[in-house]
Amino acid sequence: MYNPMKMLEINKTLCTGAHKLCHLYFTRGGSQTAVISAEAPSYLALAAKQQRVKNLAFYKEHNEIYRKSIAKLKTKIANSMEISSQRLEVPAKTGTFNPGSVWKALYLHDPRVFYGKEETLSP
Repeated sequence: MYNPMKMLEINKTLCTGAHKLCHLYFTRGGSQTAVISAEAPSYLALAAKQQRVKNLAFYKEHNEIYRKSIAKLKTKIANSMEISSQRLEVPAKTGTFNPGSVWKALYLHDPRVFYGKEETLSP
C-alpha cells in the first residue's frame, strides 16, 4: 500500500520500546507473505524468560494468599461432591407422605403426593 521508504518511516516511528522488533504491514486486503526479523525469536525467548522470573517472584510474594484460596476451594469442592452424592427427595407416587402437595392432587390431578428418593445421582 505504501512505498518501502514510507513503510520504513512508519515502522521507525511507531515500533519503539517493547515493540522495537515488530513491524506494521498495510495491504489493500490481498494476501502478502510477512517478513519476520531474524532477531525476533531470540528477543521473544529472552522476553519470555524475563516474564517467567517476574511471574515466579510475584507467586512467591503472594504464596500465602494462593495457599489459603486453594484450601477454601478444596473444601467447597469436597462439600459440593458430598451433597451431590446424596439422593434428593423428589415428588413421587410412593414414599413419605407430603401433606403440602395434596392440593396438587385435587386441583392439578398430580398424583405425586409423596416424597421419594431420586433414582439417579445428580452430577
